[in-house]
Amino acid sequence: MPRIENGVNPATGLSGLENAKAVKLAEINAACQHALEGLTATYPERELVSFDKQESEARAYMVDEKAQTPLLYALATARGISLDDLAQRVIAKADAFAVASGTLIGQRQAMEDRLEACQTEAEVAALTVAYSLPVA
Repeated sequence: MPRIENGVNPATGLSGLENAKAVKLAEINAACQHALEGLTATYPERELVSFDKQESEARAYMVDEKAQTPLLYALATARGISLDDLAQRVIAKADAFAVASGTLIGQRQAMEDRLEACQTEAEVAALTVAYSLPVA
């Protein structure tokens, strides 16, 4: 529990219920961030920033095989797989990531809704922060 001075948390500048809510919201957000980072923990940062480009090229390619796909072409060539195979893999991973991240973000938003509805510090303290993904 954060240090309270004269009834006020010096970190938040709030007291009582509002302080408890601010502290709990920080906990909710930090736990969500940690869970979301777990979805991409095995990828280097620079590869992560290419995900949107990979997905847009893959979706464009699936609509029109003549679409410009410089990143996917380079990736497929380096891996020794077909552009079609890579495009399908990228889309499958992007769709799976959308479901997983959407699930976690939805859980975060639901916890925030429950937090906003709390009327007492005891209700805030009783709010459990936990994230989970459905088992495939």
